[in-house]
This record gives sequence, C-alpha cells and structure tokens, in this order.
Amino acid sequence: MAPRKRRLILAAILPFALARRALAGTTGAAFLSNDQTPQAVAMGGSGVVASWGSQAMGANPANLGRMSTRMEIYTSYSAPIEGEQFGRLSAAVALGSSWIDAIGASVIGQRIGGLIGTDSSGNQTGGTFGSGDLAASLGFSGRITDDLRYGAAVKSVRETIASYASNTALAADAGWAYDTGVRGLSVGMSVNNAGQKIKFLDQGDDLPLTINAGAMIPLGNFTAAAALGRLVHEQQTNISLGVSYQFGIVDLRAGYLAQTGGQGNPALRDQSGLSRAVNGVSGGVGVGFESVRLDYAINEGAADLGLSQVVSLTIGWGAPPAAEKARPAVRTAPPPAVRPVQVRPQGNGDSSANGWYLLPDPGQ
Repeated sequence: MAPRKRRLILAAILPFALARRALAGTTGAAFLSNDQTPQAVAMGGSGVVASWGSQAMGANPANLGRMSTRMEIYTSYSAPIEGEQFGRLSAAVALGSSWIDAIGASVIGQRIGGLIGTDSSGNQTGGTFGSGDLAASLGFSGRITDDLRYGAAVKSVRETIASYASNTALAADAGWAYDTGVRGLSVGMSVNNAGQKIKFLDQGDDLPLTINAGAMIPLGNFTAAAALGRLVHEQQTNISLGVSYQFGIVDLRAGYLAQTGGQGNPALRDQSGLSRAVNGVSGGVGVGFESVRLDYAINEGAADLGLSQVVSLTIGWGAPPAAEKARPAVRTAPPPAVRPVQVRPQGNGDSSANGWYLLPDPGQ
C-alpha cells in the first residue's frame, strides 16, 4: 500500500479514536496496551508468563528477577504502520535478597507523524500534524517462598496531539507468579495500568486497565503458553495461545490472539470472518548467544494497514548474586524430646538411693 494511502487511513482512524473518548467504555493512552516484547507478540500476547527479566516491565513485574545475569538491558523498536514508531528501553538489576530480588526501570514512547489535517467537513487543509506518547516506570520483584513471586511498578504517562498536551497521569502495575512444581508448570497474574485519568483540555479518560492471567509449561523442546486478558473499561477479552520450539541457540515461535467483546479494531470491521481470523496469527524467532539475544516477531493486526513487526535486543552481564534463601512456607519441626534412661553403676536396686543417674538415651 502506498504511504499516502496509509496516512489517509490513519488520519481517518485518529479522529474516530478522539471522538470515541466521549463514549462509555473507552480509554486513553492506548499505546500502553502495545508494550509487548517480540516473544510475547509471537506467542499470541502471552507476556504475563512469557516475559522475564527486564522484559517483564509493562507485563508482569513479578518476573523481573528471573534473570541469568546480574544486570540486563532490553531495547525494542517497531513500526506498526507507515508513519508510526514505537520504542522501548528497559533495564533490570538482580539484588539477591528474597524480599526484593530485583529492581527495574523502563521508558516507552510512541510517535505518529505525517498525519494529514482536515477540516470539520473532511476536506484536506494542506497541513500535517503528529502525536506523541511517553511513559516511564520503576519496579521491583521479590519472593515470598522459593516458588511464589510478587512484583509491582509505578509509572507516569503523558500524551500530545498536535499542539495539545495531556496531564501527567500516575499509574501502577502489580503481579505474582508461581512455579507449581508439577512438570515445570508456572502460572501468573497481573493487573496493569491502574491509576489516574489522562486528560486533554476538559476531557478525562481512564487508562487501559487490564487484568491478565496465564500459564506456561515446557514439553521437551517445546514450550506452550496460554493467557487470558480482560480490558476492563473496553469490556474486551483477549485469548492468547502460543508455542515455541528450541533447537540450539534458536527459538521458533507461533501464536494466535482472539479478541471478543468491546468495540474492537475499527480497521477490521469491514473484513470477512476468515480475514479477521487470519489477522490473529503471529510468529517470530529468537537467537541467543551466551548473554546476548536478538528477537523478532510479526503479526497482522489489520490487512489494510499491513504487517506489524517488532525487533529487540537483550544484553546481560555479570554473575548473578547468590540468592538469599526465601522464607520457608512452613515452620520446621522442633527437635525430638530427649528420653532419659536410668543407669545404676552400683547399689542395691533402689532408684531413690544415691548412685542412680539420668542420662540421654544413646538411641535417640
């Protein structure tokens, strides 16, 4: 599709997105929902269980401490449609303590440029404009037991459209993760983007509050993941399924994302059922060498807007700190009581007489 046509489509969608803010069940700062790693995107959007270490920022902060190195930096870039750019930079440091075993920070930004201006009748004015979004967050993770993890993060969010700027809204993420001990099965849950409204002029909109839950299990060289996400204000449910296959230093990934309820993607409304179903397919590949990893994912969110791609680089260094043993889930049993025995070195058999002694039973 020609770049001009892409921009016209985007220009048509943007006024719709602004107008729908006045409707019930809609949100602002939608770019927060796009903050997913290539691994999560390729596996259908299962970031609540599939994103670890520095990649866990924005997904499930409980997995922040799951790193094989002491420090880790993650950066990603995507251009979902012509004129739009989305980037992220995050870092994590392992501490070794059980209460707080890692801390992390993240900055994400989105920029859309070259939008064609129109008047109230839809006539082009000959000018262009753009929009920008920015969010910065700080987070931590810890362990209650060796198998049960928790985490939280706080973030600030700000948007601009043309010459208008929003307020700086504050929000938070929280999550937990649990290794069941059953065939490597792990489960997780997160609540993302709970916080203040984002405001333009006199119009305030809720952030895209999302509740996610998922599970992941290794099956030989395969790893399967499934997740369920609920966009509370949009009243939309996302169902994610994904699988990865590892051979050597390469991971091949595939997934599917189904969306039900809500207003959905306006670019998909005129498509047939088959086209809409195909648009939920995703795939990707990852290549890792020691502590350096390159990941790539691709999916098609809307046929008229083309393929969406995201690439990332993760670098880790330093030996992980010796992990402090987490608090035990149950109290340890007290030592057994000492059972005394009587020993009479000499005497007439009277236990009340001098010469009897109480000694620990050597069989204890």
